[in-house]
Amino acid sequence: MTGTRRRRWGYIDQTGRVGIDFRFDNASQFNEGLALVKVGGLSGFIDNTGETVIEPQFGDASQPFFDGLAMVQAATGKCGYIDRFGRYEIEPVYDWACPFSEGIALVRVAGKYGYITKNGTFLVEPRYEHANSYSEGHAGVYDGDRWYVLNRSGAIAFGPFGSAGEFREGVANVWHEGGEALLRSDGTVVSPRGVDWLSQYFSCGRIEFSRSDKYGYLDRDGNVVIPPMYDEASFFQEGLAGVKLNGRWGYIDTSGAMVIEPRFDKASFFKEGGLAYVEVRGKSCYIDRSGNVVLETSFIKGGFPFREGLAPVYVDVG
Repeated sequence: MTGTRRRRWGYIDQTGRVGIDFRFDNASQFNEGLALVKVGGLSGFIDNTGETVIEPQFGDASQPFFDGLAMVQAATGKCGYIDRFGRYEIEPVYDWACPFSEGIALVRVAGKYGYITKNGTFLVEPRYEHANSYSEGHAGVYDGDRWYVLNRSGAIAFGPFGSAGEFREGVANVWHEGGEALLRSDGTVVSPRGVDWLSQYFSCGRIEFSRSDKYGYLDRDGNVVIPPMYDEASFFQEGLAGVKLNGRWGYIDTSGAMVIEPRFDKASFFKEGGLAYVEVRGKSCYIDRSGNVVLETSFIKGGFPFREGLAPVYVDVG
């Protein structure tokens, strides 16, 4: 009988060397110098040498550090926030919670969503049916009927809308007057024509859209700047976006020029060090912005970009 194989996670550096041994049941990217890892079904935190900084003791809902605090799930199932020493800065009293963003965190209590500040007091009492985390000083909330956009004080700034996404570069996706539209941070709404679908992510001055099952890009004014010609497309990161043609992925720049010809089975975003994770002909590797393979190793599985010099990867064992 063949034994069940399982994954063991560790980290590699940008030369492909093992930076932290494969000893975790799961592992996240590093953020603010620490990474969330799972051992024996519990989550804790390590530093970039692999040293355990906060012992595994938290539940599956736990998240990495953001804004100096980590949202963790206690043994009770409730969520709270700890500092880098593992001490609770905000006690675990929430049914569910998000990491802090811009000094504000989205939490859920008794089925309703609200927002807290870093001292644990409510900026907005839990009263919304759904809500998004703060981004660029705004957050979308749903009152059970319509979506609105709050400002940093928790007051309604824009709306109502049929839906409201997160702001990126001063633009958010909203549903307005029967169609997808772009809400700009000054409150103006642009409704592009002939759009079947609009992405939630405005980046590098571009946002993906689809028309007749083909994908292209608009600018912040809703103008088509890259015509819909791709089978699939991703949002821009560091000036490049992955696009799929005839079953293969390549990369374009913000003008629409093909910078890396489509030849990959899978392709991720360019991140730290100007590298992107790709897969081609069964091989996993990282490429540079010219499309050159700079790292290929049997340890590469997982597809995470590098962050703070390391990338989480796994091997199959057992």
